Amino acid sequence: MLILPGEQLRALRGKVRVAYLTGTEKQCRDAFLDRERRLSRGLDASHWERSTKSVFAFLATAEGEKLAVKVFTDDGIRRDIENIQASIITQPPE
Repeated sequence: MLILPGEQLRALRGKVRVAYLTGTEKQCRDAFLDRERRLSRGLDASHWERSTKSVFAFLATAEGEKLAVKVFTDDGIRRDIENIQASIITQPPE
């Protein structure tokens, strides 16, 4: 996971396209926990919360909202990768 603070994003403006793949905190946490169960790594919800608290705070800002790409449909189903990629490609650059 690559997480860039706002000042680094501003420095890269016009040079790269940044997209944060996201969903609700519950959707993202549940997907993380599902992956951890499948991989048998054993990381838990407290690890996820420590690692993502600042990301969700950023995504709640106007700047973060512009960079967010939903990974889940409105009914909570994970979108397929081709659909997500198409959303990124069609998003106008900042």
